[in-house]
Amino acid sequence: MSGPTPKLHLPFAKWPEIDQRMWNVVKENDDPFDDGPSVRLAKTTLYKYWMGWRRFLGFLAIIEPDALKQKPFERLTRERVRRFVDHLRETNTAHSVAIQIDSLYGAARTLMLDKGWSWLLSIKTRLYAAAPRGNRVRPVITSVQLVDLGMGLMQESKISSNKPIPMVDAIRYRDGLMIALLAQIPLRPKNAAALEIGRDVINENDN
Repeated sequence: MSGPTPKLHLPFAKWPEIDQRMWNVVKENDDPFDDGPSVRLAKTTLYKYWMGWRRFLGFLAIIEPDALKQKPFERLTRERVRRFVDHLRETNTAHSVAIQIDSLYGAARTLMLDKGWSWLLSIKTRLYAAAPRGNRVRPVITSVQLVDLGMGLMQESKISSNKPIPMVDAIRYRDGLMIALLAQIPLRPKNAAALEIGRDVINENDN
């Protein structure tokens, strides 16, 4: 039988002891006279770096567990980062890979300020430059299109007063009615949810 699937993020309790000590120093250091970079970082930024570091450690735990026995500075090499990038590309977009390497770079600078990380900076910069920015322009959907969509859903449900209504048709009719109604009369979600047929929504052609 195979063992449990390794976690992509190595839990803090399983970090090498030296990594735990270094991170605790960073996290607990609130000395205003300290020159360390962590003093100037927001907690959200430190959390981002922490996630970046534990993701890298998780990668090493999967492909090269013996590397966790090395000192952090010796462990973080160009070749391992290259393999880490390839590993991330299997399940992440190019932009997400760049973000995660950015977090790794931030963690390295925070934990080991006295070391030179220009090569890692260059890698994360190139990854950002190579990542497609994507098209931020989205097609405009008009209220007329929404009304047509809503009416189409209502017609597809084929509701009849002389036979039982299947749940799937009832839901489709309800959704179509709400889409068509809100396309013509925009309401806040809370107000839309409080609408009641016969009280707030009235059929004026009903004799």
